[in-house]
Formats: sequence, C-alpha cells, structure tokens
Amino acid sequence: MDAQYVLYFPRNYINYNQLYDSKMRKVERLPSAFEAYIINNSNNRFYLDINAQVERRVSFKVTPLSNFHKFASIHTLTMSLFIGFCLALTLYVGMLGTSMRNYGLYSYSFYVFSAGIFFLLQEGLLNIIFPQVALLANFQLHLLFAGVTVFAGVKFLDQLLDFKSLLKVWQRQFLLGMACAALAFSVVQLILPVSGAMKINSMLSLITLITMTCTLASCVYAAYRNVHCANLVMLGIAVMVFPCFFVWSLQNYRHFYIDILLY
Repeated sequence: MDAQYVLYFPRNYINYNQLYDSKMRKVERLPSAFEAYIINNSNNRFYLDINAQVERRVSFKVTPLSNFHKFASIHTLTMSLFIGFCLALTLYVGMLGTSMRNYGLYSYSFYVFSAGIFFLLQEGLLNIIFPQVALLANFQLHLLFAGVTVFAGVKFLDQLLDFKSLLKVWQRQFLLGMACAALAFSVVQLILPVSGAMKINSMLSLITLITMTCTLASCVYAAYRNVHCANLVMLGIAVMVFPCFFVWSLQNYRHFYIDILLY
C-alpha cells in the first residue's frame, strides 16, 4: 500500500467540509480536534468542498500519518490537562470563596472558567466527542466567550489590585464600563446574522485593545504604589499588549479577540 498522509486544518468557523478523491469518492475522515483526512499517493488530485461562516484564512497542512497521530496526541493531552486544571481550579477557588465569603475569589473563579471554556471551544477538543455538532465551531459562540472573558478578567483585576482605592472614580468606572461594553456586545451579536457579528467583532477588538491598554496603565501605577502582585500582573499584560498594538496597527484584527486570553 502506498504511504499514507494526513491533510488537516482547524475546524473553527467552518459549517461543512468534505474531501473527495479524483473519482469524487469521499475520503476517510480521522477523529481529532482538527478536520483531518487520510490521503495516499494513489491519488494525485483531490477536491475539498468547504463552507465557512466567515471569511477567513484556512491553513492546510499535509504530514505523514504517524507524525499526525503524534502531534494530535500531544495537542489533545496538553490541552486536556490545561482545561482540566482550569475547571478544577474553578471549583476549588469557588468553594474557597464560599467558605471565606470573598467576592474576589468568585471573580477569579469566573474568569478561569470562562477562559477554560473558550480554549475548550477554540482548540476543538469537543470535536473528538461530537464531530457532527457544527455549533461547537460557531463563530458567534466563540465571540460570546471572548467577551465574557474580557469582562471576567477586568473584574478579577479590579478585585486583585483594589482599583476602587487605587484609581480615581472616573478612571475605574471607565475601565469597568469598557469591560461591560465588551460583555454587552458579545451577547447582542448572538441575535444578529453572521455579517452583523463580524461588525461587532471589529468593535470588540477595539474595545479589548483600549481595555487592555488602560489595564496595563493601571497595573503600572499599582506597581509604583507597591500593590501586592502588581509587578507580576504588569509583566504579563505588557507581554500581551505590545504585540496586539502591532496587529492592530496593521488593521488585521479580525481574530484579535483571541489575544485576550493571555490575561
């Protein structure tokens, strides 16, 4: 038998896809977090029927079957451990917050949970269990959790760094207002067509950038005031914000919202 290879690509925002060989026969699909098809040297031409929810670039890769299995196994194991850790941390911190009656711990638990769900959807792990459920790759569902994560991240930092006593009233209200706007836009886009959600996505990208910039400035001030953990938070956000400015300056922020998860 000829050597077997795998053609694979991310499933995100794709409604339907099917690969056909030169005789228009369906090519076998592999169960994985990606859309993956087994191909071999007996065919020198293939046809891919694909329908996406939004205009986007699709990165196609071809690799030997053994290499793909190794890559897919590492990806699945790594993301499963990470998401499992997020969910375990959510439960632990939530119960700790209940016992201590600490609102800040609730904020942290909510943030970790929303980020974990976003990664669960973005990395396609549920595709392994539910390969036919197109909703899991839905652009608007991903955008919803992106907005929720922005809101949760700002609320958590507001509690962690005590913005209420650190910042002026209007400064804190502006920061929280931007976070609430991100949440509101991400919810409203659910009732809009995909074209409307794309416009919301562009607005959410700009809101996220402004929010992160203001958050970074607040963290710099908190570090100057020697607030506990401020230096660590400032470093993490700074590493994220500057590349995001570069992306935004190129006017290529269609999927910019993904960067919020580096909070």
